[in-house]
Amino acid sequence: MREKVVAAASDRYVIVVDEAKLTDTLGRDQAVPVEILPFATSFVIRRLKERARAVNLRTGAGKASPTITDNGNFLVDATFGLIEDVRSLEAWVRTIPGVLETGLFLDLADAVYVGAEEGVRRMLRQ
Repeated sequence: MREKVVAAASDRYVIVVDEAKLTDTLGRDQAVPVEILPFATSFVIRRLKERARAVNLRTGAGKASPTITDNGNFLVDATFGLIEDVRSLEAWVRTIPGVLETGLFLDLADAVYVGAEEGVRRMLRQ
């Protein structure tokens, strides 16, 4: 959630990644992180399971307790399989009471710099 607030408040938002982050299809092997109110955990997980193949409350390495965000909330990882309409999915997830934010960063980046063995590639918003 904080990353999106910073991105939205910035005059220019630039993302730097390594080429392993690039994909032609979203969701095939990746889970979508969702920040939720702790109070709403059971309800949100139940609702996400209406469309997701798997929903897991994120825990720290070697811990049984949930990961807590800087804002004191929980994270769940929802695996939807191949996501063909990311805007529709994000809109649906945001309608669930208790969901605060998704890890889908739509229309925020002005530029993305991709590091690879052969150098850096710059991708600009069209």
